Amino acid sequence: MEIAEQAADRVTMLVQAEVQGVRLLASAPLRVRQPVFAANQAYPADPAEVALMIKRQALAWEQGTEAMQHLLSSELSQFLLDTKVRDGDKVAGLLITDRYGAVVAASSQPDRHFFGEEPWWQALKTGQSGYVFISELIPGRQGTFRTPEETIDIAVPIMDDHQHTMI
Repeated sequence: MEIAEQAADRVTMLVQAEVQGVRLLASAPLRVRQPVFAANQAYPADPAEVALMIKRQALAWEQGTEAMQHLLSSELSQFLLDTKVRDGDKVAGLLITDRYGAVVAASSQPDRHFFGEEPWWQALKTGQSGYVFISELIPGRQGTFRTPEETIDIAVPIMDDHQHTMI
């Protein structure tokens, strides 16, 4: 029993350290928040046009167009890749979405472009998760980055300057 408790404590400490790291990453004003703010500003005011724009982006993503490659080679995506590499094999992938849940940047290619309907994204958007979402264990090849290893998703919102609104 004592060994199991020690192992559980180590896992808890590892997850807490990763949560802190992701929170720190999300708070980087120039590297992270400015590109997300710019992505949010690119949307039209009409919600129907927003939905159509996201559908087009998702289709382009699935087809592997130049726009997808441009997004994955952006300065922010490179920063995420550098962060992932620095953190070693603990991190399967990093991604950042805009206020609707569309990918703004990623350390490697996620399995899709739009995450706005995902439970973790909805929990963060509505504040239900207390501003951190930690998933259950995800079997290999079923996570966002389709790695062979089991993973967990850790998600935190990127907040505005006053830390009141998810951007």
